Amino acid sequence: MYDKSKCTIKVSEGSAASELQKNHVLVIDSSVHTGSSMLAAARFAQAQGALSITSYTLVLKKSAKFLPHLFGLMVGDHDRVLFQLDKLPNNRLFTKGSPYCLFRRLTSEDAARTQCLETGVTSLDKVSFGDLYYECAAKGYDVIIAEDGDAIAGFLKMKVNERSRLFIDVIANDKKYRGRGLGGALMRYAETTGRANCCTHIDLWAIDNQVKFYETLGYAPTGDVIDAGGGEIYRKMSKPLIYSFTDESGRKS
Repeated sequence: MYDKSKCTIKVSEGSAASELQKNHVLVIDSSVHTGSSMLAAARFAQAQGALSITSYTLVLKKSAKFLPHLFGLMVGDHDRVLFQLDKLPNNRLFTKGSPYCLFRRLTSEDAARTQCLETGVTSLDKVSFGDLYYECAAKGYDVIIAEDGDAIAGFLKMKVNERSRLFIDVIANDKKYRGRGLGGALMRYAETTGRANCCTHIDLWAIDNQVKFYETLGYAPTGDVIDAGGGEIYRKMSKPLIYSFTDESGRKS
């Protein structure tokens, strides 16, 4: 066993390092990020004169410097294997109640809906589901709607562009559903989509009174501003999609 904190090898109880020279050795790690741990273990077994060495990991990061002979799944550099943490980050779940909605993709049947959301933003309140379906069919947007029974509580409209950046064109919630975590849940879905598509950044235009909300999610203003008239000021914001996780002790992984 490789002790990462001390960078030393521990041989299992009841055996000796010298016994490795008599055996075929299997080096196993649940996940390989840089590969330094597995490389050290394999080199140790090799130095002890093992007859042969085979290495296996369940999850291998693409940029790992050591490549096991066998692996179950290769993930991108932006991914993080959470099952190896002592405590799973359940703060990513709904800790303050559920938004009480189902998420699904917009369909052609939704285009016939006469309902429009009441968001309090004049331009958004005029957007019909027929308009959204046209944007999907003609311009390649992906629209996710939040459904509460027969009603639509909100929607997310996004698109991966040719520069490997995810652009969030619209995220909107009906006023009746505010304060239930719906906006945060839609944003989490957008970021997951960005990572699944190996995007480097997420870009969006935030209406002026929502800039603080996006800042709490890690987005930063770029300095670009659009005055759409009618009191609607939009500020461009961006966030790099580099995975990081801070646990309760403040340690970053």
